[in-house]
Formats: sequence, structure tokens, C-alpha cells
Amino acid sequence: MICLIIMIETLHLTISVCSHDAPATPAKPDTKCGNKAAVTYEIMHRLPDKDGNPYPTRDQCHITCTKTANSNQEWTNLILKKVILPELGMDMTTETSPEQIGLIWDEFRGHSAAIVKEYCLSLPFFHPEIIPGGLTPVAQPLDKVINKVFKGHFRDLYDLYILTAPISNTGNPQPPSRQQLATWVVEA
Repeated sequence: MICLIIMIETLHLTISVCSHDAPATPAKPDTKCGNKAAVTYEIMHRLPDKDGNPYPTRDQCHITCTKTANSNQEWTNLILKKVILPELGMDMTTETSPEQIGLIWDEFRGHSAAIVKEYCLSLPFFHPEIIPGGLTPVAQPLDKVINKVFKGHFRDLYDLYILTAPISNTGNPQPPSRQQLATWVVEA
């Protein structure tokens, strides 16, 4: 199982795409998720952009939205609980797993924060390891292999878009919408 977590910082989006489809989790009808003009409302209801481009389905990817697009310990815990561990086989209702789960993280402070450590230690089947800085090329080959290929495919999709992108009043190409970017993440 491979899970890519892509942060698009300028748009405050995090898109997580996993190699196999996870069951869709429909939102409760009474869930409050921002006002109708908010990005969170747009994502929650998978609203299309002005050109009709929809967001990928919940079966294809998980999308989260943060105020600053910066990772922190709360975001790390959320992605761990809602995306990574369920995709690796953890039963969400019992928080158990029939198999041991390992994870290699870099030295980002959100990975070693007290609330993240506390949650990780509460799961006897889960064993995250934090590697020292400078070892990513050695200990995290997916960063060098999968992410490089992904970024190449993503760049190709962007390049194709920019060739035919509508031109704004300032003479520059209009940027792709959040919906289009999310679709490219799934396609790449």
C-alpha cells in the first residue's frame, strides 16, 4: 500500500491519495463545515469549479484544508488517524490491527510532538520510527523514487494545462482551480 500526501501550500490544501480505494465516508447531513463561500464547504460538498471540473470522489482521495497550509502536530494526528492507519489496515471502530504497522518519518517536529507520541504509544501494533536529518535518500526511498515520478507526471499535466489556459486581464494564464489540482494529483 502506498499513500502519497501532497500539500499544495498556496491553496491551503492537503490531498492524500492511496493506492487502493477506501470506502467512502459520507458526511452527516447536519455537519457544519464553513459558510457557503468557504473552501471547506466547497471541499465537503465536492462542488465543481466555474468550468465544471469536479473534485475527485472520496473513494479516490482524501482532501483536508488547513488555515495556513502548514503541517503541525494536530494535522499529523488527523492524517495518521483518518488516512494512514486505516489505509494500512487499522479497524477504525476498535483501533486495532491484525498485523504490526511500521512507519518511517523524518525529523519534522509535528511527528515527534507529545500528542502524536501519546497517540502512537496507545496503539500496541503501531511502530513509527523517526530518522535523523540527512538520511531521507537512504531511509525513505519512496521520497526519491515515487515522489519524483509523481512530481514529473504532475508537472506534465500542469504543462499541458498552461498551453491552453485562459488568459486573465493581466495577460497571465489563469491558475488551475483546486478541483483541477486535486484531479491531477489522482491522475499523476
